[in-house]
Amino acid sequence: MVQYIQDHAQSWLESEQRTDLIPSHEPVFLNDKTKFDGATSHDVRDHFDIWAQAQTSQMNHPSWFKYAARYEFCVFVDDICLESLVHMEDDPVVNILRRGSGYLPPEERNYQVHPEWEDGVTDDPDEYVGWIYVRAGEYVWWYDWLCEDWQWPDMYNRPPILLFQNQDKWPGSWRKTQKRNS
Repeated sequence: MVQYIQDHAQSWLESEQRTDLIPSHEPVFLNDKTKFDGATSHDVRDHFDIWAQAQTSQMNHPSWFKYAARYEFCVFVDDICLESLVHMEDDPVVNILRRGSGYLPPEERNYQVHPEWEDGVTDDPDEYVGWIYVRAGEYVWWYDWLCEDWQWPDMYNRPPILLFQNQDKWPGSWRKTQKRNS
């Protein structure tokens, strides 16, 4: 997945004639299996928040800089994202998580996820969980788009909804098909 993300980020920047940004595209990959295997979106948000605070506290930039997309959103890969490399091979997905939203205190995190959704407790499609699925090849576009604070609420869809995709092609849909067929 890492290679897929890097290759498609470069392709997107080239297609947008922004090759000047390629040298500064430096994603930070945190892949400590002891911390992240089986991690929930809340665990990822906690780690990202600590990382972002550490990064921005060391910077000599204007205060607004800490709200740049790099420190407001992170990409994370869960088991469905890894499976999407096989089941959605032309267009696998990653998760984009918003740092300051969807936060739950630790004592409220032990909930049963509703079976029709990838996070959250209700069957309400508008329940807010603070992260979305996006096509991995489009993640640079999403970061660019989400730099405007007002974009997130307009583009948010509760997982597993994938924007501009039929329901039978949503991330994890193959799991539901396998359950029905067994």
